[in-house]
Amino acid sequence: MEKLIKFLNSKIKFIIIIYAFIQLVLILTVETNYRSDALYYYKLAQECIEQNAFYPTQQHLYEDYIVTPLYINTLITLFNIYNSAIIVSLFNLAVILLQVLLLYRITVKLFSADVARLAILLFILYLNTLGLMLQNYTELFFLLLITVSIYFFILNKNIFFILSGLFLGTSIAVRPIG
Repeated sequence: MEKLIKFLNSKIKFIIIIYAFIQLVLILTVETNYRSDALYYYKLAQECIEQNAFYPTQQHLYEDYIVTPLYINTLITLFNIYNSAIIVSLFNLAVILLQVLLLYRITVKLFSADVARLAILLFILYLNTLGLMLQNYTELFFLLLITVSIYFFILNKNIFFILSGLFLGTSIAVRPIG
């Protein structure tokens, strides 16, 4: 087992490239069908695009609650670039790859490079990371904002503490639990 872990650790860049390639193939070949919250976010973004406005529009102000305004506005921006579900999956892939980079940097700072490569490997092989990229949920974007906040916090300087707080506060606009 130790030999396998050492082998995989030595090939981590290659594994990340293969992972990104597989995800791109999935994005381009699998048809996405949004359900539940993902469909609701998609419809909200499309309504706002039709009204040429950002969320919440006038019609949304009288609903029971405003749901994930930062995420919906990010979707609106993405759909203004390319109005297809593929753009959401590409955005999610970019978020995952940025997450991998941040995970590596945080783990190296707290532990070691070997532990960081193992953490990246486990993160990539986690089933949610493999399949959630095709969906339109807030989890990946929320996790990225929290991870950026943690990264700035461990840099341990006043300006980075402020940035950490800003990203933590921004995460509340994606999921209230932030």
